[in-house]
Amino acid sequence: MLSVKNLSIAFGRGANKTTVVNDLSFQIVKGEALGLSGESGCGKTITSLAILQLLNKETSAVSGEVLFSEKSSTINLINASEKTLQNIRGKNISMIFQEPKSAFNPVIACGKQIAEVLMKHDKLSYKDAFEETLTLFDKVSLSNAKELYYRYPHELSGGQLQRMAIAMAISCNPQLLIADEPTTALDVTTQKVILKLLKNIQQEYQMALLFISHDLKVIEHMTDRVMIMQKGRIAEENKTNEVFKNPLSEYTKTLIANQPSKLNLQIKKHHAEHQETLQPVIKANNLTKRYPFHKSAWTWKTEYFEAVKNVNFELLPGETLGIAGESGSGKSTLARLLLQLIPSDNGEMFFNNDLIQFYHTKNHSWRKKIQIVFQHPHHALDPLMQVGKAVEEPLIAFEKYNAGERKTKVEEWLVKVGLTAQNYHRYPHELSTGQKQRICIARALIIQPDVVVFDEAVSALDVSVQAQILQLIAQLKEKTPFSSIFISHNLEVLRLMCDRLLIMHNGEIIEQGATEKILDKPTSAYTQQLIDSIL
Repeated sequence: MLSVKNLSIAFGRGANKTTVVNDLSFQIVKGEALGLSGESGCGKTITSLAILQLLNKETSAVSGEVLFSEKSSTINLINASEKTLQNIRGKNISMIFQEPKSAFNPVIACGKQIAEVLMKHDKLSYKDAFEETLTLFDKVSLSNAKELYYRYPHELSGGQLQRMAIAMAISCNPQLLIADEPTTALDVTTQKVILKLLKNIQQEYQMALLFISHDLKVIEHMTDRVMIMQKGRIAEENKTNEVFKNPLSEYTKTLIANQPSKLNLQIKKHHAEHQETLQPVIKANNLTKRYPFHKSAWTWKTEYFEAVKNVNFELLPGETLGIAGESGSGKSTLARLLLQLIPSDNGEMFFNNDLIQFYHTKNHSWRKKIQIVFQHPHHALDPLMQVGKAVEEPLIAFEKYNAGERKTKVEEWLVKVGLTAQNYHRYPHELSTGQKQRICIARALIIQPDVVVFDEAVSALDVSVQAQILQLIAQLKEKTPFSSIFISHNLEVLRLMCDRLLIMHNGEIIEQGATEKILDKPTSAYTQQLIDSIL
């Protein structure tokens, strides 16, 4: 169905041209699931974008052939006209993008954008497209379908928006589905549902699937054959079970060894003998956050959705507190409440015994003592600012060091998070998702805060870089102790990193306690369901 021959991709012009994919060749046949894995920056996403000719032609150079066979005709997508490509995209070849927010127009309701695809390619009326969209929402486990139809991208959690993107991609039953990290933003239970859904659709329609992921467990579960990429080339290619049972390349062996369940990181856990005598760094009392919404476009009656309901907890000095739960459970909303990025509707938050109130705190010096690494690095960085300048911003804001000292400090931190000093002058669009997330981590840690909130901070990273970042965080905590809150849907990462764990469901904390105790002997059926969903 798809034959890629000698594909090479370069960015830049003249002497500054950099080749990121080098002489790549592979095929996908009807009904096959081909996995593509490797470290962040190895060329996985760039390859998928080149197949559909979605790369900027002014800044990229693509050579080789991408042959797509449809019925009796074969089209070279690299030389195809824009009109031909528009007819193929979404209908014959569809794509689930790695970053769901980039797949949606921010000023149009999500449901209407999916209905538009059905009206364009399947020629459905708006009424029929509306009904089909609601059916698609059910397929991807989105509850309250009619309400979500009229929601805008910013009103949905990362996981909900990713499921919307999946619904859009499968709406026209494409012959080839390119899934670029489709479950990165999803919790374990939803991930299991979505992977099963994709597998069922693939088998039902004999659809070919190019599945791109740095999660090797997901690759092993989903694919028939796998290609491991390294620095723009294929390091290893074979049947999936052969690659995982008997990897041939040292690179593949390293990736497998760096999975969270197999890591043996030297992480010192914080177990205070007399926790009741410690003064909490953060204390939350009955924190509540409500969001207004309209049930349909035909009524002006405002109702309220409680994203966080009467949450109470404490964060102790030097402790790593984990927060787990399904997408939409209120984890990220709680993180924003703790940093006072959004106002609470009820409750109080104390930082080192001082009451923090949104918009009413005259002294904002506490802000340099609590930092956050956001879930989506694309939206956390200014696209017009060099990444070195972005990392330097906190030092400028809090008047630390002169210009020369700041530049040296930034370069040191770029190296600490696994980049190089040469990355200082690059822009976000020149970096992979994993590299951008490392920039965000460096920016949060550079002023040595008392508390760092990691909101899915390693979900976008490949296993080897993830291991490096987790080890870095552990080492930094030992050298300059700070408290941290780790929000993640990856329970293996939470087991590795956290002293205590909070389980959230529908905006409430339903279980909390020592991490090992909760994951080994949960008291709630919901927690057990999360554990059972791990691949």
